Amino acid sequence: MIYSQKNINTLKAITSLMPPTIANLPTGKYAVFTGPTGGWFELDASVTLDMVRSRWQQWSPKNVDTELSGNRSMKIQGSKGNMYNVSMKNGRWTCDCVGFGFRGRCKHVEAAKLQMAA
Repeated sequence: MIYSQKNINTLKAITSLMPPTIANLPTGKYAVFTGPTGGWFELDASVTLDMVRSRWQQWSPKNVDTELSGNRSMKIQGSKGNMYNVSMKNGRWTCDCVGFGFRGRCKHVEAAKLQMAA
């Protein structure tokens, strides 16, 4: 199916982290890539990027508990007695320990998640 200005609303709505991309193909046609689960779709010249973006929803974490989705912070004691600042801002966890800075995860964040969920 070739999507035009008249039938662009039938293009499958896609949720992805990155917005869709329109490519000008060597054959003189256009195609849009709507993300890893959407794929490539052929367009005619009447379709604009804004029309395609109207069919796109930006991905956001859905597993974040709404009670925990605000900004929170707490101090967590490490295994050697050090205190670490663990915080959640807009659904993203951080810790000021070396391990989190290196790996992007740590046991202090996991402990904070357990405390907030309790």
